[in-house]
Amino acid sequence: MPFALYILLGASLTALGCWASGAWLLHRLSIALYQEERPWIAFLCGSALMSTAVFALAAAQLLYKGTILALVLTAVALCWRSGAWRSPGERFDPLPTSWRIGALLLAAPFLLLTFTHAMAPEMSPDGSAYHLGLVARYYREHGFQRYTASIYGMLSQGLEMLFLSAYAFGRHSAAALVHWCFLVTLPMLMLGYARRAGAPLAGLAGALFTFLSPVVGIDGASAYNDVAVACVLFGVFYLVEIWTATRQRGLIVLIGLLAGFAFALKYTAFLAAPYALIRILWTLRRDRLPWLKPALAICALVLVMASPWLIKNTVWLGNPVAPFFNRWFPNPHVTVAFEAEYGRHMRNYDGLASHAGIPLEVTVRGQILCGLLGPLFLLSPLALLAARDRSEE
Repeated sequence: MPFALYILLGASLTALGCWASGAWLLHRLSIALYQEERPWIAFLCGSALMSTAVFALAAAQLLYKGTILALVLTAVALCWRSGAWRSPGERFDPLPTSWRIGALLLAAPFLLLTFTHAMAPEMSPDGSAYHLGLVARYYREHGFQRYTASIYGMLSQGLEMLFLSAYAFGRHSAAALVHWCFLVTLPMLMLGYARRAGAPLAGLAGALFTFLSPVVGIDGASAYNDVAVACVLFGVFYLVEIWTATRQRGLIVLIGLLAGFAFALKYTAFLAAPYALIRILWTLRRDRLPWLKPALAICALVLVMASPWLIKNTVWLGNPVAPFFNRWFPNPHVTVAFEAEYGRHMRNYDGLASHAGIPLEVTVRGQILCGLLGPLFLLSPLALLAARDRSEE
């Protein structure tokens, strides 16, 4: 069989497992959504479940093609037997034909370009060096082994667990294609949110701005995790907005799940949890409704999603959030001096005279910061004008 088919097989099985488990969860929680947004939210929520399940396989030293395939087939079976594969619910008002054709003409070349880039051999610096370097190590050893030689092996690796699932069948390019799935999901979620808010044209423009951005495209078509983090963070915001409008109790579960998964993807995404908690508590207190159970549910689910990585680091490294906060958690693996020097290095950019030059660098030049959003984002301050119009569902 041509290896390209193995690449597609690995990515497709992983994406299918994410969607099927997410669709099953939405069905179990009786979540009412529009038909057009349901599959994307299902994929996003299912990715959190799938990532945690692969972590469990790695912790149990059970990482094999057979066990990963069994995991995917179990998710598909649950989805099929429960009838969750159907897409119930109302539909959005259709977009004008001219908008759809225009968007397709703009997006199709970039869709093909990013897809073929993801299918190509993985050559991104971080993707080939540590994102997939760690994934290859875990798969060779059929699970986690104590490893202290790299600070990147200490970080939370929620997306790498999905990479593992795809890597088992299609190796590096299959993993990159998994990240590409998040690249496609993000603009679709943006469009869905805007259609809910009654601003479909603004949502379509924003989705295209994001999808056609050079740095977003190259990142999302590589074995990185940044686009996936952005997608999950937007998913938390999106679900909180739906909950605010509909007060569906099951959405609390999804919000807590994704907020915890955000931390599992990247430490700096931990802000999703306090955002969701504060927003929901403020809304409930404002409306004089019971708040304790929703708050406890969100906190519990965030801990469920984040604790595997905290426990792994505590057991092996003596620091739950290694390689940071070593002054609070002294250990022989990372020194306080190294952490301070690393922080200084990451806060400064060689060749950039001052932080005031960042807006022009990220929109037009792109050399010093190794990528650019595109010149259209120079117009983004105009979006502040939208603050005059508060969208309400």
